[in-house]
Amino acid sequence: MRQMASHCGAELGAAHKRCKRDLVFSFLQVERLNGLDITPTLAENLCTKLLGRGVDVRIALEKFATEGRTAANKSKVGPEILDQLEATLEPMVQALVMAMTEIRVCYRDDFDDCVAHRRFKP
Repeated sequence: MRQMASHCGAELGAAHKRCKRDLVFSFLQVERLNGLDITPTLAENLCTKLLGRGVDVRIALEKFATEGRTAANKSKVGPEILDQLEATLEPMVQALVMAMTEIRVCYRDDFDDCVAHRRFKP
């Protein structure tokens, strides 16, 4: 039971990270459709600033790579626009983290209650 609980905890942690990454990437994809030059490097750097960790470069490349583009062809997105993107996304990420924390606490309390009373619902 303990091994299963730790496995579930690891899966939940990974899902939490994917959810935050997907929120940022979805927002950036909309901005890209609106004409903003979003590159994989820009997406990675923004995720690092907002989430406190990097993301898998393969996923950033899959979402934001431009065929034929090289590292010499830098994005025209400057620090001002990057700051605006960060300012817009930060409250969204924080709201998501708060909601996911509430969900975690709710399910943890339900699980603890079931274990304490040795009853599980199907």
